[in-house]
Amino acid sequence: MTRSLDRMYKKMGGSAITSTPTATKKTTKAAPAVKAASSSASALKPGKRTIKLGIDRDSTFMYFIKDGAVWRVPRKRPGMPKGKKEKIRQFAEAGSLDYGSYLYYLDGAGNVVMNPRKNRRV
Repeated sequence: MTRSLDRMYKKMGGSAITSTPTATKKTTKAAPAVKAASSSASALKPGKRTIKLGIDRDSTFMYFIKDGAVWRVPRKRPGMPKGKKEKIRQFAEAGSLDYGSYLYYLDGAGNVVMNPRKNRRV
């Protein structure tokens, strides 16, 4: 914009406007460098497969474990109403899983996996 104003003032016979380009620029700080995960104990370890179900996953749904069953709910999309959850398969008795000590989830192959929770305050 200052270039167009400079041209306008020169055409009118005036002197050019002097401006500092650094005053108009926004300064952004660079993000701190992220350390790559090492192959030591701090790296994420895969969970222990507990039950082989082989559920076919669909990318339009989110899957979760609740009360010994696999549930799915449609992913939320902008402008769309919230979807209803549906039970896919019951694989254990309700109350038989230790949710306080382990995190249960469905892996990419459709199997139930458990990972121990760390520093869990119950």
